Amino acid sequence: MMKFETIEQAFNYWNGKTLKEIEERSKVIKQEVSNNVDVDIEAFNIEVEGMKQAKENFIEKRSAILNFNPITGNQTKKEENNMTVTDTASTVEYRNAFLKD
Repeated sequence: MMKFETIEQAFNYWNGKTLKEIEERSKVIKQEVSNNVDVDIEAFNIEVEGMKQAKENFIEKRSAILNFNPITGNQTKKEENNMTVTDTASTVEYRNAFLKD
């Protein structure tokens, strides 16, 4: 069993690991807690909290990488274009541009 003094130590250890490794360790902890009555619950809670934060960090990093556009250097955001032809024609800009004297 790994023994971490703080959540930060657990986070730093698990932060470089893969999602699969984190989930496997989580399963081991669940089994250990349910099978052994003499486990150190506080130590497991520290480790689980660090693993939870590391998993969230991993997911955030992965989504940032997937949404990154290397050509423009920007994050891509999927926006919906809800304007229709009738919406465009009814705008003030459209009327001012084409209905001037």
